[in-house]
Amino acid sequence: MFKEYFNHKKLITFDLDGTTVKSQKVWDLAFREVGKLLSSDPITTGICGNTVAERWKHIFENNSLKNTRPITELVELTQNEFIKNLDKLELTEGFWSFVAELKLLKKLNLALVTNTSRVVTDRVLAHLELKEVFDFVICGNEVKNPKPNPEIYKKTLAHFKLPCKEALAFEDSLTGCISASKAGIKMICVWDEETPKRKFPDEVLEFTGDFTPFPGEMDTTYFEDIKQMAKAQEH
Repeated sequence: MFKEYFNHKKLITFDLDGTTVKSQKVWDLAFREVGKLLSSDPITTGICGNTVAERWKHIFENNSLKNTRPITELVELTQNEFIKNLDKLELTEGFWSFVAELKLLKKLNLALVTNTSRVVTDRVLAHLELKEVFDFVICGNEVKNPKPNPEIYKKTLAHFKLPCKEALAFEDSLTGCISASKAGIKMICVWDEETPKRKFPDEVLEFTGDFTPFPGEMDTTYFEDIKQMAKAQEH
């Protein structure tokens, strides 16, 4: 069914938070816990997909808070709080079956392209036993301009020496999708069912809730599947 998406691709990239791992609630918990140091009132927790620093800037813009601590300190506290709760993380459904087919059967390169910092990313990968999955990992603190800037994707393409047309990205946030789009990469969105689809760039090929639709469905197109079903009904 999804052959046209994966045809002629040599690189599949994954975002971490919200795409590979269902982590939004854990991040929200971390921000709220650190937020208690600044205010007794609950805080809104910023824009998904942005770096922790950018989310804190957004929080100060949208809450009645006085910035009494350096952003760098808040980032470190938030990351530490997140790491305390790694046991609450879950892989997005269908991930293992999907990457097994991509890596073992199709022999594709897999990359993790995330705004999350290296210190947190490495802990998450170790905790969920994902270190051997990805051929390349690049984090938000390893580029000058994180997502939605395309720099992180351009560096990934440069690492594999591939043109953008030979890559396919999996992203969940508007921030991440814009980044991939600006790098010329088409993508599939692991959609949160909240952000309006019309806000996403045209390069989004498909919206999905998880990875379960893809294993075993990457060698035929939708129309080929219809033809096969029609032939089966004739017999």
